Amino acid sequence: MKKLFFFAAALFAATSFSACSDDDDNEVNIEETPIYYITQITEHNDNGKVRVYNIEYDELHRITKSEDSYGTHSFVYTDNTVTDGEAQYILNDKGYAVELPWGFCTYDNDGYILQNDYKKGGVMTFTWENGDMVKQDMVYDDGSNSVEYWHYTDYVDNQNLWLYGLFLNQNITRDFIFLGRKSKHLLKSFDRVYSGDFSGNCKNTTYEYEFDSQGRPVKIYEQITYTSGAIRNTTYELSYE
Repeated sequence: MKKLFFFAAALFAATSFSACSDDDDNEVNIEETPIYYITQITEHNDNGKVRVYNIEYDELHRITKSEDSYGTHSFVYTDNTVTDGEAQYILNDKGYAVELPWGFCTYDNDGYILQNDYKKGGVMTFTWENGDMVKQDMVYDDGSNSVEYWHYTDYVDNQNLWLYGLFLNQNITRDFIFLGRKSKHLLKSFDRVYSGDFSGNCKNTTYEYEFDSQGRPVKIYEQITYTSGAIRNTTYELSYE
């Protein structure tokens, strides 16, 4: 198994990435932070391609439909099961997926994901500190592995989706919506280290942000640096209810 499955991270904050603020401005009560629901994401990469994600919700703010260039998924909720016509998700009593099409997940008592066991082989474990995911360790079925170290800003994540993983061409609203609590803060960067026979080519990824007058993130600037020295830039534009 040679493909990484990277899960979401906190991506957004309550002030513009280009603005300066006093320390007091960063002291936000996370539990009282309002959550904003994303209805559209437009992806622009530096080779000129554009991809649009559209998202719909029910009155409980559960995702009922997601659509992008890879297809349309309509979700049906029945007790502890969610189906979209192609895949089935089994949820625990907190609404987090314990079984998905690709594997099984376990969580701690606070609802943070601890481990993924993949049906095709391989295990990913997650390390959390103060409500933020700081490490992902993927061990493949051949014994090789890759480790990611995640670094955060002081700003609070105030949107509803797990958005990290976009550049892997996954359908984020199908594969990333039932995986427990997100990190509390905005992701600043992550570094990836490989060992064994795994020969991945992504070395470092950084994020910068723009926000509207309500403190909602409206743009994400992602820059990926590869081990070859090549750089790829992608911009994500966000719209809300």
